[in-house]
Amino acid sequence: MSWERFFRRRCWDAERKREIDAYLEFETAENVARGMSEEEARYAALRKFGNRTLVREEIYRMNSIGFLETLWQDLRYGMRGLRLSPGFTAVAILSLALGIGANTAIFQLFDAVRLKLLPVKDPAQLVEVSLTKVSRHHQNGHFSGRRSNLTYAQWEQIRSRQQVFSGVAAWSNTQFNLAPAGEARNVEGLFVSGDFFRVLGVAPELGRAFTATDDQLGCGSPGAIISYAFWQREFAGSP
Repeated sequence: MSWERFFRRRCWDAERKREIDAYLEFETAENVARGMSEEEARYAALRKFGNRTLVREEIYRMNSIGFLETLWQDLRYGMRGLRLSPGFTAVAILSLALGIGANTAIFQLFDAVRLKLLPVKDPAQLVEVSLTKVSRHHQNGHFSGRRSNLTYAQWEQIRSRQQVFSGVAAWSNTQFNLAPAGEARNVEGLFVSGDFFRVLGVAPELGRAFTATDDQLGCGSPGAIISYAFWQREFAGSP
């Protein structure tokens, strides 16, 4: 059954009705010519043809797509029910709107955090190397959070022996206390290796980034790189 016939099935039904009526008129006229009365001729023609309604329904069903027809009937029934219950309709529409709004907000958050590419050079080429948990009772490395913590010796082995990546960098989450005295005022930060910004392909707006020469044991008090938001908030953008 073609889609054209499906969408034109009402026209097809009207055509079949005209054909059936024409057939009955022809049979009635034939019966009258044989000597029957008008009423007897009409009844005999109907009896010979059978149930006109069943024939038209069968043809209509042949030109229909079952699940679409059922879906349309369900939609019409649902719309009638909603129209007869305005209070329930209002609650259902409000609930649906809130659900759509909540899902949209969650997706936008997920898209911003996980789906959009990071603002670094060639983000699709970034790979994270980490130790994985073997089981709850036996695991590799130290897990104090979502990621495993490598020792400095392990990091040195990876950095000196890897032959796959164009560059490698290490980092560690930490907090820094901004208060010179009294109550602590901690901010989130990272300890990073010297090649961290080079590997990411990120350049600072002002000053310079870390280099491999800064990445030495016992380097004393290393420099710090702050974000633009932190610069504006804590130092009012002062150079």
